[in-house]
Amino acid sequence: MRLGGFAGIPMQQIIGMEEPARYRNKGSFPFGAIGNGVVFGFYAERSHRLVPFSDCLIQDERIVDAARRVAAWANACGIPVYDETTGEGQLRHIVARTTAEGELMIVVVTKGQLKKKDDLLSFLEDVDSVWHNENPKQTNVVFGDRFTLLAGKQALTEVIGGKRFSVSPQSFLQINRVQTQALYQTAREFLAAKPDETVVDAYCGVGTISLLLAGDCARVIGIEQVAPAVEDAKANAKANGVSNAEFLCGNVEDLLPRLFAEGNAIDAIVLDPPRKGCEEAALEAIAKSAARRVVYVSCNPATLARDCKYLASRGFSLSAVRPVDMFPQTCHVETVVLMSRVY
Repeated sequence: MRLGGFAGIPMQQIIGMEEPARYRNKGSFPFGAIGNGVVFGFYAERSHRLVPFSDCLIQDERIVDAARRVAAWANACGIPVYDETTGEGQLRHIVARTTAEGELMIVVVTKGQLKKKDDLLSFLEDVDSVWHNENPKQTNVVFGDRFTLLAGKQALTEVIGGKRFSVSPQSFLQINRVQTQALYQTAREFLAAKPDETVVDAYCGVGTISLLLAGDCARVIGIEQVAPAVEDAKANAKANGVSNAEFLCGNVEDLLPRLFAEGNAIDAIVLDPPRKGCEEAALEAIAKSAARRVVYVSCNPATLARDCKYLASRGFSLSAVRPVDMFPQTCHVETVVLMSRVY
């Protein structure tokens, strides 16, 4: 928080993880060619040079095994790997996700139509949900617009804080389910919502924080720009018997000012933005509102500090900071901050 110009930061003890291995429940790996063989791996830092690997000790073993099997299919069936430089080839990425209940979802991303589909499925017979994504654009964005279910379930089910959440290929969930419990419990503790209050959960994803807060307050309004995630959030509310949560699809910087302009009395706000942080229009709307508390959940200390500095200059004080080791054995951390209105 030094970047925000704060002194005397009310920093609390970081929440660590007891068994910091094999914790990642999602993996996204590009494919490449070495000699005549198809391999998968990570890109070297600040490049698109593929570094192949055979295992990753912070990744769920089932996810690494899924990548091995898709590579084996490509090698057996002669599927050409996509070349970012020329735009030629087909096989681009595998994205895989596991759940606490042992389910596995795989998305195979190709440039064009999927060839040798039946052969692929023979390599993935025990997978709970198999999808194909077609991405014809010459871009480093992983997913294209078209998703096709090849076999199994339309969505998986994840359990967080005693709630059940439906998860589709595009849904965002934290990648460490153990530390997610600690992260969201901290957000709930800091917010301390009251039974008569209305809370906005901005960047709500599939509604995880929204539904965990719903039992503490009168009304929760979730905002999310990814339409399939909003549909998942609505389904999750229904599946969990939550009737006081509603979900809006759109950009936070557009919908949050609109909520205030329409006269909604918002008492508290949760912000859980992507790494780039919040748009200034969203922060400006919060500053001009009557909201008394803001809980900010962040995976990027730099943008967190920037946004907290903005709110601190417009009537809020930094009340509490608690880091959560969401990504053990890396330099990254999640941080939960409470900003309180100064009267």
